[in-house]
Order: sequence, then C-alpha cells, then structure tokens
Amino acid sequence: MFFPYIKDIASTEITTLSINHTIGEAIQTMIKSDHRSIVIIDGHFNHILLAQDILTLNSDELDLDLPISEAVIHRLPKINQEKNILDAIHYLQEPIEYIATTDDEGNLVGLLSHSDLINSTDPEILMESYTIGDVVKSQKNDIWVKSTDSTEFVLKKMKQSDKDCATVIEDGIPVGVFTIKDVLRLYRDHNDIQLPISNYMTQPVEVLTASSSVKQAIEFIKSKPFKRLIVVNLEQQMIGMILQKELISLAYNNWSSIMKQHQQELFEINHLLSEQADRYKHLAAFDPLTKLYNRYKFIELYATESLAMQQRQHAMSIIMIDIDYFKKINDEYGHNTGDDVLRITAETLKKPIRNVDIVCRWGGEEFIVLLPTVDEQQAMLIAEKLRLAIEQETFPQGLRVTASLGVCEAQDDEGLEEVVSRADYALYQAKKQGRNRSVLFKQ
Repeated sequence: MFFPYIKDIASTEITTLSINHTIGEAIQTMIKSDHRSIVIIDGHFNHILLAQDILTLNSDELDLDLPISEAVIHRLPKINQEKNILDAIHYLQEPIEYIATTDDEGNLVGLLSHSDLINSTDPEILMESYTIGDVVKSQKNDIWVKSTDSTEFVLKKMKQSDKDCATVIEDGIPVGVFTIKDVLRLYRDHNDIQLPISNYMTQPVEVLTASSSVKQAIEFIKSKPFKRLIVVNLEQQMIGMILQKELISLAYNNWSSIMKQHQQELFEINHLLSEQADRYKHLAAFDPLTKLYNRYKFIELYATESLAMQQRQHAMSIIMIDIDYFKKINDEYGHNTGDDVLRITAETLKKPIRNVDIVCRWGGEEFIVLLPTVDEQQAMLIAEKLRLAIEQETFPQGLRVTASLGVCEAQDDEGLEEVVSRADYALYQAKKQGRNRSVLFKQ
C-alpha cells in the first residue's frame, strides 16, 4: 500500500498576514482568497487565525480595527515535508485542524489540513458497504434553525455550541446553510443581525442520501470544497451531518484492518497504526484539557443510559453547568489561567457525584452531568452540591469562581437534543436571575 509523503499532499497555497494587521483586514483577506484560515507571521513563530475565531469576538458592534493579536490565534505545530503521512496522524489529536509543513531549514512551505488528508485517501480501500446513515444516525448535536429565526439568535447558538455551521430546516428539509464564511461577510458588510437568517443563508443545499457508502462520501467531498456533508433520507429530510474528521476516522480504521492482513511483511507499519488507533480512540472519547468525556462520547452514553432507564422505568435527569463570567477571566488573567479554571472545575464536578453518574465537557466553559435513576427534585439537590463545591473551591490567583446550573428530568422517548434544550433554558433563567444559582426547568 502507498503512503504518500507530506510534501505530496500538503497545500502550498498559503495566505499570510503580519500580526500587526487588523481583524477587518483579516476578514477581507479570507473572503478575497476564499480561505477559512490565515497564517499569522509573528517573528520566528507561525500562528493561524481561523474564521471560527472571528465568531468568538462577536459583540453588538465588532471593531474591525482591532489588531489580529486581540483575536484567538493558535500556534501551528510543524512537520517536515519529507515525512510520511503516517507521521502526521498523531496530529489529529490536536484541536487545530492545520499543521505547518517545513523544509529542512525549518522554513514554512505549506499547510496540511484534514481536507488534505481526505484528498489523499484512496476510496478503494474504504468499506463500500458501510453507509453514511450508519455514521450520522446517532448524532443530534448539530444546529438546526428555522428560516424565520433571527440572525442574532443563530449566531448565539453557534457561539454557545462552538459550531461553525447552522442548517436552516423547513418541515424537516434543509433549505439553506449558514457557515462561518457567511458570518465573515455579515461582519464585513455590517449587516443587520435582527433580520431573519433567510437573508444571509447560502442556498440551495447540496446533500448526500443516508444510503450512500463511505466510498461515495469520500468521492463527493473530494469534488466539493466542503468541511461537512449534510445527510438526508429518501424523503430529503435531514438526518444530520458528517464531518471530514469522521470520514478520516473511518478511512484510518480501514487502513488498520488492511495492514493486519499483511502483518509479516509490514510489521513495523502495523505496530505504528495500532498505537495511533489507540490514541485516536481516546481522542474520540475524551476532552484533552479536562480529561472528561467529550460531547461525542456523551451522546453515545446518553443513548445507552436512556434506553436502560426506559426499560427499567427509572427516572433520569441532566444538569447543564456554565462558569459565570468566564470570558472576563480569560480577558483579565489570560487563557492559561482560564484553562486552569476549567481543569479545576472538572475535577470539582467529579467529587460530589456517584460512580454511575456521567460528567462531560459540553463545550467552551459549559459542562453537562447525566444522572441515571434520579428525578428532578433529587437532581436539584445534586446541582446545589455542585454549585457550592465550585463556589468553595480554591482557584489560581485568588479567583472566586461561580457557576449557573440548569436542571431538567428527561421524558420518555425524548431525544438528547430536546432534553438539552430544556436544561439550557433553565440555565438561561439562572443567569437571568443573577447567576451562581440552580434553576429547575418548569413547563
């Protein structure tokens, strides 16, 4: 089997800007170059500014004259362009989807992305019988909105969920998408975010049916400049999305299977693949910062626990937790302190709960706790224990950290999306009532 060199698959079309340029210039450059990222040159270091990071700066009036240094920029890992593609796989554990490729002198010569990895994958080695519907059928964490929803509402949902795309749905059918590119144009043109999202969404929507094979999905995404596929059933109703990284995972697992059939001849490569597979499994289940389960693993665990609770006719509840004024902590004390706060909060949340309870990092400064066999009244007592534990915890630099919590009990046959929506509403009420409190969702 042929494993290409990094130099054969990395993109050499790099858009760069000095760190002294403004956010407005960065947005304009992204739109002009049709790139979702820009390499930021800062002396001997290379960073990357992602279009998604522009969204985190969203406010009532985004100041386009702010320097790029005010945005969240990420240090780029490096790999020599003469390395093999297998040497790059462990970089998939990094939260950034880009790797700087360098020559022997360490000079930047290209960028390696998930897209490049997808485009280097031979579709013939993929499982033709494995359908896209099998991948997305349990995933309910993408953002679905209506065409009449305000743009401000959609931006808020994208920001809260840490997503760079929302799908506009009417009667279950996708009629438009609102991506980070649309967000950039929105900011550049100073458009009115009170208007319905239908004014700014991209349409029509290109979709793939759930019965399509992984091979067909790979070929489709190769032919389109997409980071994700929208998957529909035969009635054209949306089922969900599949990301490039999920396709990479499927392709990589199949590589491992093929290598095992040639164990004698390719023992060293097979050993490397086995090690990387273990790392990737861990990456797929755990948040690297807090060591808690991540959102994808929580979705899987919720489905299992929900079925078990229904069969045994037991109650089940969830608690949504959001650290109060977390952005202020990052702004005043720096992101390293912010990361410390997240790690300590994660450890604090694990102490008062039972072994059967499940706690995960939902995204950003949000956490979620699943409580099997617990009704809403019991869940409120647990929520208060968690809130007090956080309030009384010792944090760096003498910080006093508090959290707001939303509690709700899952109903029979209710999907995770609906439960989270109700818990999120209770969390919103907790913040509205002054923060540092627990609120139970009430009909």
